[in-house]
Amino acid sequence: MTRWRHRTATALLLAAVPLAGLPGVAQAADPLVADACPADEVQGDWFADTAGNVHAQAVECLSWWAVTGGVEQGRYGVGDPVSRGQMATFLARTLDGLGVPLPGAEPRFPDVAGTTHADGISRLAAAGVVGGGADGRYRPGDPVSRAQMATFLVRTF
Repeated sequence: MTRWRHRTATALLLAAVPLAGLPGVAQAADPLVADACPADEVQGDWFADTAGNVHAQAVECLSWWAVTGGVEQGRYGVGDPVSRGQMATFLARTLDGLGVPLPGAEPRFPDVAGTTHADGISRLAAAGVVGGGADGRYRPGDPVSRAQMATFLVRTF
């Protein structure tokens, strides 16, 4: 992997981490995120609720890469929790955007079929990135714990 591609992958994966929309004064541009997104196209005004948020640059970078689209028109949901289903979709779209092939797969978990995130969950499960609980369910609507997020990211790398 070239240095640029590695830095881009790192930036996209780190930006995909479900940060709880911590309030704060906007910081100087993050050079790692800046490597992943063209500054002339990611200017900090895509979502009204990211203005002044410390994570605005990363959020808008992910939107530019089509990893996320926010929760509704003009709103990202910076303080909203991230579900296990959403996290799987973020990671699958990130890998797709980087050209990393994921296998196609039928839903492996009985509680995933027909959900918005079934495709991402199924493809990541087939690749060994995500797994279900002891009862065989994925629980796509449950929030991602910090421990689960760490496992998702390490397996994605």
